[in-house]
Amino acid sequence: MAALHIFLAFLLNSILQIFFVAAIAWGCSLVARRARAGIRHAIWVLALLASTLLPVLSLTVAHGRGLAVQSARWNQIDQFRQKIDNSLWVDGDGVP
Repeated sequence: MAALHIFLAFLLNSILQIFFVAAIAWGCSLVARRARAGIRHAIWVLALLASTLLPVLSLTVAHGRGLAVQSARWNQIDQFRQKIDNSLWVDGDGVP
């Protein structure tokens, strides 16, 4: 079930990324409609490359370094909270 959830999240994310890349490329193509055909071709080739690489890169970041860095940050936050809790002045009755 978890694998299906991960796959569906990746699929939805990929569809959205490809849509936004195509929208940006279409806008750039409209701006460059009076430019040479080679420039418009380059815009669409770059859009094709971006629509292929962005989902793959997001997948590697999500399952690679990205989650490890995030969990390391949570560990640092927990350690910082523990230092704060340990540094509080407490009187003899246990009341700060």
